[in-house]
Amino acid sequence: MKDIDSINNTFSKIDNAINNNDYEHAVEFASTTIDAFNEIKSSLFFTTLDHRSFALGQLGKLDMAINDAQEMIKLVPTSPKGYNRLGNLYSIQGKQQKVIETYEHALNNIILPVNDPTRLQIQQQQNIAKKQNNKRVDFISNLPSEIVFYIFAQLSQETKSACLHVSTKWRKCLLNCPNAWSTLRVKSEIRDNEISRLLSHIAPYAKTLILKSPTQEIWSRYLHYLTNGQFTSISYLYLTVCQELRVLKLDECSDKVFALIPEECLKLEILIFNHEQAIEEEKIPDKNIHKNYGLRELYIRHTYRSERLYPNDILSLVDKHQQTLEILNIDFSTVHDEQQPTTTTTINSLRLQNLRQLMVWTDREKTAASIILRSIANSNSLINLTAIGGTHANYDIASIVNTVISLPFIKVLELKGYIFYSTANQESLLQLFNNFSSRGAKSTLERVHFEDCAHITADILLAMGNVSSIVDVSLSSIDDITSKSIYLYFEKIDKKVTKLRLDSMPIIDDDALIAIGNISSLQELTLSNLDNVTSDGIINYLSKENRHASTLKVLNIEPTELICDEDIKFLEYVGKLNNVRVESFIYEKMEY
Repeated sequence: MKDIDSINNTFSKIDNAINNNDYEHAVEFASTTIDAFNEIKSSLFFTTLDHRSFALGQLGKLDMAINDAQEMIKLVPTSPKGYNRLGNLYSIQGKQQKVIETYEHALNNIILPVNDPTRLQIQQQQNIAKKQNNKRVDFISNLPSEIVFYIFAQLSQETKSACLHVSTKWRKCLLNCPNAWSTLRVKSEIRDNEISRLLSHIAPYAKTLILKSPTQEIWSRYLHYLTNGQFTSISYLYLTVCQELRVLKLDECSDKVFALIPEECLKLEILIFNHEQAIEEEKIPDKNIHKNYGLRELYIRHTYRSERLYPNDILSLVDKHQQTLEILNIDFSTVHDEQQPTTTTTINSLRLQNLRQLMVWTDREKTAASIILRSIANSNSLINLTAIGGTHANYDIASIVNTVISLPFIKVLELKGYIFYSTANQESLLQLFNNFSSRGAKSTLERVHFEDCAHITADILLAMGNVSSIVDVSLSSIDDITSKSIYLYFEKIDKKVTKLRLDSMPIIDDDALIAIGNISSLQELTLSNLDNVTSDGIINYLSKENRHASTLKVLNIEPTELICDEDIKFLEYVGKLNNVRVESFIYEKMEY
């Protein structure tokens, strides 16, 4: 090893050589100095590794100590220090076979005379390890599996992690022991990282999972197995990282979990609870985008395995975040009947003035949904409202209509699953569309969607046709309209509607397509589940001579018994000839 004094001498030699223009010797002296630096650097690094390995061993962090000892051997494979350090650490772990192998590598790599004291010491340590190895008893092989599993279940998680490295047999036996992994406590240590790599084996056994501030790598690994459903037995989940969560989606969870969310997830902005709503990656909020913490999007719906929520639990959460909520999607049709909302001062004062989008399923008693509807009255922010009747279709929609009329900037209205056989409901809808029609150019209503709404009368349809601002219409499962009424409606929406979707309506046939061809403003038409429309009828519709205007750009078709996939391929060809893009799709109707 070169010392510092010799390096200082070479600096003087380099300076003298350059001053005397002796560049060849200058290069030679400089190269010698660089080699000396590298040698000193390597020596210091080796010594530092040795000290750290010893200290880690004293702290009981044997895996980290072993890593340093192995790095010492790689750095200087001819030095006995690295082998001695590694052999000693393996001996502490009781891995005598590893000790034997380590000293065998030392004897092969270190060039020393036969009688050298260092060589004799290594041989002596190897012989001790061989004697210890011959005395060992593998109780795993000798005890019944029930007793072995019981022993494993009593061990700490750190000890179980060490046992995984004793032998292949121990590892296999431990991974197949369900009770050993019923509780997983995860911090951020190396052993936790090691266990996280075995989740494909042990995740199904875990009943309790506690994640306390794990590293990003460990957290991502556990999250992957959680979202893929491999923690099939989990009954208790504790996450200290909840305080930093921005987006949370939970499926098939009980009301007990729902109650914990406001307390634990202080910075949560999007909550999807037992709801089919997907997490849109582009909507995941940046940590610094909002200064005020609070929920901005809330999606709640019952799934068949989960316990039903109470209306008050939902309304309390909405009330707490009323200043920040922008999107609200709540199914009140599956909440408990036993507990209806209490009309407290807080509930009565609920105002969702920043809400932009609302989808609400009406409840059996019609109370909870009415509270939400009152909370958006006269809102300047709400532009999208969807109300769903579902199994409670006989619903007095006057409250919905009054709310919609009060919204100055409403753009989208969707009504699904309501029955309008009562005169009061029919008059309410007439009032709604007459109101927007009277607004003229001030009307903001652009899209209307009726789905599974029985007893929609011709007067209602024609009143909707009088609203000049409506450019996007969807009619689904509307059964009580006559041919004359639908043709009159198509005449009404000429030069207004640009998008039209017709779904599950027997009245729509090939003749109706010819009437649709007279809608000069239409740019996109969607035909879904129309059993009386044929491929010949669509070919006639696509022909320019049957469309008085050539504004249609897109035709979406769902295959039926009369229109197969082969027909659609031909229709795509006909569409190209007429400058219309024809596309096939399968419509998955939402259950409610």
